[in-house]
Amino acid sequence: MRLFLTLIVGLTCVMASSVFAQNEDETKGQDQKSQASVAQTSSTNNPRLKKLLERFPQADANEDGVLTLEEAVSFGRKSGVIPGNSANKALPKQNPADIQASTFGKWKVSKDVQYDTKHERNVLDFYQADSETPTPVVVYFHGGGFRGGDKEHVTRGGGKLLKKFLEAGVSVASCNYPFLKDADYLTIMQHCGRSIQFIRSKRKEWNIDPKNFGAYGVSAGALISEWVAYSPDIAKHDSKDPVDRLSKSLVVAGAHLQPMGTEALALRFMKQGGPPLFIYANSLSSDKIHDPKYSKMIKQKADELGIPATLVGGGRNDIPTAPNDADPLDLQVKFFVKHLDSLEFDDVVGRWKFDFISEDGRRHSPLVTLKQQEGELTGKITVDNDEWELKGVKIDASELIFAYEKEYDGLPLKLKYVCKPRGEKLSGRLEYDLDGTLGDCPIEAVREAKGKNQSKQQRAGERDCGD
Repeated sequence: MRLFLTLIVGLTCVMASSVFAQNEDETKGQDQKSQASVAQTSSTNNPRLKKLLERFPQADANEDGVLTLEEAVSFGRKSGVIPGNSANKALPKQNPADIQASTFGKWKVSKDVQYDTKHERNVLDFYQADSETPTPVVVYFHGGGFRGGDKEHVTRGGGKLLKKFLEAGVSVASCNYPFLKDADYLTIMQHCGRSIQFIRSKRKEWNIDPKNFGAYGVSAGALISEWVAYSPDIAKHDSKDPVDRLSKSLVVAGAHLQPMGTEALALRFMKQGGPPLFIYANSLSSDKIHDPKYSKMIKQKADELGIPATLVGGGRNDIPTAPNDADPLDLQVKFFVKHLDSLEFDDVVGRWKFDFISEDGRRHSPLVTLKQQEGELTGKITVDNDEWELKGVKIDASELIFAYEKEYDGLPLKLKYVCKPRGEKLSGRLEYDLDGTLGDCPIEAVREAKGKNQSKQQRAGERDCGD
């Protein structure tokens, strides 16, 4: 069994590295260069192939003492270890009327939704968070060594993490994907990328925000989530298929039980500016498949590239656990929500009409105008024809903050607005200091003007969905 696993890991990692390299080159129109590179891969320049030759000399078909990638792949397929690229017969497109409506607790679920017609496992379950405004989406990819597993894994143990995301206002999709008996690693990854594209295409029907997508997975699902997050986009902008034109991009990713294969399937794609990463490592140090070193490895790579990353242990290895005995799942939800809700200037630029009642019973309807100038946010507030310049206008993760000072009934008044945008609405609180008396009250606002200040959410939705 150990020899068998060695063959699997060695051959498939070499194949994955070479195929991914070939795919990247083809994207750049360098087919011949790519093919030459793959052909030159052998035991003379690849340590995995060298090790395989030592353990399996019979793989050297021409007995020249050099094991080429082609020979290794051929031997692997004859041994039944590496699958051929079996082309599955295209399935008929799903009739929307056939989608099963279900529930998970109080939340609506669309079951077994077909995201592509290339394979029978191209199906997902969508758990819809309750919200009047478009919600962020987190996509879950199950584990199983690329040979087993199911989307139902997201509900294991009562679906604790699933519930936490839904309670936080984040919708969740759980996806199936083909196994190695039917496809190689690259093809499996592309199927999973397609699932992200498909979910984006359902932005109106499922009330989702197409610019705020994250993904996480367990074991093999962790590698899938990281490949989706860090590999080049698969969008085909000239495709006749509107789903193909959409992006698979993410703003945050997560991994549980980071497995072997991390170097070939995740690290090599990571670059500066990549999505933040949350890593939960609760495996034993004796677990060779999920050795904690792989979690440390990807955390180190993220740190080197300046990618925000959090690594939390579960008490079964030497990786530090969450501070103050916090629940690692709570930390993951907070990490994801922070980055899913992160704002950019386009989200807040415009004219905002506030309407709220202060603690003294007075109604207030100030108009706030925010602009972007030389890479900074500036603004003014108009109240009953009087105008003040705003101070400290900034975006802090998911919140818009600004302040100003004036007199109120002859007393000095300091006002600080802390708001969270949701599409064309703002909600939050107004903190005040009236001559030393502190307090706060809830506030709401709606965006008054659109045009050139149209929100990024609207523009992203129109671009992502091709309508």
